[in-house]
Amino acid sequence: GQTTLASGRPLQTRRWYLAALSYDAATATLTLVQDPLDPWPHVNDAAIVEQHNATIVMPDETAIIIAGAPASPAGVEQKCDGKIDNPMILDHAVPPAADAAVLTSS
Repeated sequence: GQTTLASGRPLQTRRWYLAALSYDAATATLTLVQDPLDPWPHVNDAAIVEQHNATIVMPDETAIIIAGAPASPAGVEQKCDGKIDNPMILDHAVPPAADAAVLTSS
């Protein structure tokens, strides 16, 4: 099956966010972190969402080639336009209280 994990809180335009998705195989927990780097008063757009009992299966030859929102089974829309600063894939789960310091020290 396919898993969709969403924060339920829209990202604000013209703002920087820490966005992290991690999978802890030991606890089978998928965690999504959305953290605004310049919080605004009265705007609650930070989120930590966890899904327990999650499984991830990736074929040996899988590569990440695009990030975006599905438009149809055959296409993608709202694709990333290259404005992701320091993307990385880590070999360990990011703690739910992740912040920029945690990720930049990895």
